[in-house]
Amino acid sequence: MIKTKNDKVKQLFDYVQERCLWQFFSRAWDRRDNIENITRMTGEFLAGKTPEIKTLHDHQYFADAKIMAADLKRRFDWLKDEKPESLSDMMGQLRDELLDIAVTNSTNGEINWSFY
Repeated sequence: MIKTKNDKVKQLFDYVQERCLWQFFSRAWDRRDNIENITRMTGEFLAGKTPEIKTLHDHQYFADAKIMAADLKRRFDWLKDEKPESLSDMMGQLRDELLDIAVTNSTNGEINWSFY
């Protein structure tokens, strides 16, 4: 269950839980990388910045974040009124909630299996 008291973060969390499969990759490290990078880049897009691409994996995160940011802007009118610092804070809270649900407290023992 989501722990944040911020209703806006809850809306973002519900969106990701419903629409984004990248949070459920088969390994814990893969889930963590996706969640951390896609939420960060989405926050940058929402703040009007263009995330930097340094690695091949960054291309994937960039593509997912770009689509997610555009969809969030369409769905949630209140995002246009948020300051960049607030967007960064909300995306950080979203990241923490997703990591808690999909990695830290996941009941799927296979995500930590060393033979993957």
